Amino acid sequence: MFAENSLYDVHQMIYKLLPGNIDKILDIACQTGECTKHFLDKSKYVVGLDLQFSFLFEAKNKDETELRFVNARAEGLPFQDGVFDYCIMIDMLECV
Repeated sequence: MFAENSLYDVHQMIYKLLPGNIDKILDIACQTGECTKHFLDKSKYVVGLDLQFSFLFEAKNKDETELRFVNARAEGLPFQDGVFDYCIMIDMLECV
């Protein structure tokens, strides 16, 4: 399911820890959505959020799933509190 490198290994570990049948998942700093799309196995509503519009443009153009993408800053999420059951922030940790 995932490629063999450390970032994907972390995503795979998180994926295995998540229960099934999650209502909504938010992947903060999703980049091009390569890992984000795998969370559709756990939830029917997955949103990828990234600040770089070019990443989201690429993600949306190559994605044929039900993923939704939002261009926004992680410090000011454009969602009400409690909308998501799980928020994942792997690709951004090195920036914090």
